[in-house]
Amino acid sequence: MGKVRQKKNKVVNPRVILAFILGTLIFLIGVLISQVLGYYSLNKMKLELEETYNEQLGWLLSSNILKDYACNIDNLELSKKRIELGQELYTLESIFGKQDPKVLAKKEYFQILEVQEYLLMKEIKERCNKSYILILYFYSNKGDCDECIAQGMILDDLWKSNKNVSIFSFDYNIENPATEALKKLYGIKGYPALVINGKTFNRFLSKEELKRVIENLS
Repeated sequence: MGKVRQKKNKVVNPRVILAFILGTLIFLIGVLISQVLGYYSLNKMKLELEETYNEQLGWLLSSNILKDYACNIDNLELSKKRIELGQELYTLESIFGKQDPKVLAKKEYFQILEVQEYLLMKEIKERCNKSYILILYFYSNKGDCDECIAQGMILDDLWKSNKNVSIFSFDYNIENPATEALKKLYGIKGYPALVINGKTFNRFLSKEELKRVIENLS
């Protein structure tokens, strides 16, 4: 009779099991910490949005009460907090996702602040004869606009190189009466779209085209 061969069961090294368990724990702890920090950032941003809203409203009312008050407002100081909030919003999008309801709610509030600041800057520009370049930028975050990414990078470079430029970015898909009014006022039909000192461009503008438009405004 032939010998019956028995299969030898492989013995898994305990160190491999331990390494797997530790790796999984580290991953889960990392996810947990990220979520905790994300919720902390959400609450922090809520307070900062409210503070900025009140501050902007105060400036807007003051400029209506004292006609010369608006001319003393520093555009860089005015935009500083909005830019910081925009960076915080970007961080929240990376943690929770761009379409997360919590993030979209904060973004809608942020865009209302942008409209309010834009109206104040527009008033300062007209009343005080300032050489500001005010740009409204409409984009989509749903992954259906490759040109929006390129347009955003071009605008970012422009903002860094010209202190007179103020850019207000709006997610086209977030519907709010204030942003819808801007779309209607300037005839925005899709994305990417730009409004530069009141002139509408319902298309992508290359770096060279944007430079020519800015030069013609100077």
